[in-house]
Amino acid sequence: MILKRNLLVLAILIVVSMALPACGGTDPNKTSQCLASVERLQKKELSGWVDLSYCELPSVNLAGLNLRQASLRYGNFEHANFYGTDLEDVDLKGANLKEADFSESVLALATLSFADLEKANLSKASLRYAWLQNTNLKDAILTEAVLVEARLERAKLQGANLIGADLTNANLEEADLTGAQVTDQQLQSVESLDGAILPDGTKSN
Repeated sequence: MILKRNLLVLAILIVVSMALPACGGTDPNKTSQCLASVERLQKKELSGWVDLSYCELPSVNLAGLNLRQASLRYGNFEHANFYGTDLEDVDLKGANLKEADFSESVLALATLSFADLEKANLSKASLRYAWLQNTNLKDAILTEAVLVEARLERAKLQGANLIGADLTNANLEEADLTGAQVTDQQLQSVESLDGAILPDGTKSN
C-alpha cells in the first residue's frame, strides 16, 4: 500500500511539473503575443491600455507612444526606449528597466515600486504622484524631473543625479541618497526624510 501510494504521489508530481513552464523559461506563445502587441502599438493600431506584463522585450522601442494605464509589471525592458512616451498611471511594478530611456516621458501616477531603474535616464520626466517605494534608482539620471508628491520610501538613490528635480512634498523616508547629486534646498522641500541616508552618508533624524 505504501509503495502504491508513493508511486501515485510521484505520478502526480510528474504531471504537475510537465504542466508548469520551466523556471526562468520563455513561453513562446507569450513572446509572440508581446511582439504582436508592440507591432500594433508602433503602427498606432493600438494605444492606451495594453498588457505587456512579464514580457521579455529588452531594447524595445516604444518612444512617443500612448501607453496610459498599460500593464508592464515584472517585464524585462532593459535598455528600452520610452523617450516622450505617455505612461500615465502605468503599472511597472517589479520591472527590469535598467538603463532604459524615459527622458521627457509622462509617468504621473505610475507604479514603479520594486522596479530596477539603475542607470536609467529620467531627465525631464514627469513623475508627479508616482509610486517608487523600494525602487532601485542607483546612478539614475533625474535631472529636471518632476517628483512632486512622489512616494520614494526606501528607494535606492545612491549616486543618482537629481540636479534641478522638483522634489516638492516627495516622501523620502528611509531612502538611501548616498552620493546623490541634490541640493540642500531641494531636500528642504520634501515632505519627509525620516530615517533617510543623506548624500554625505549621515542618517536623517
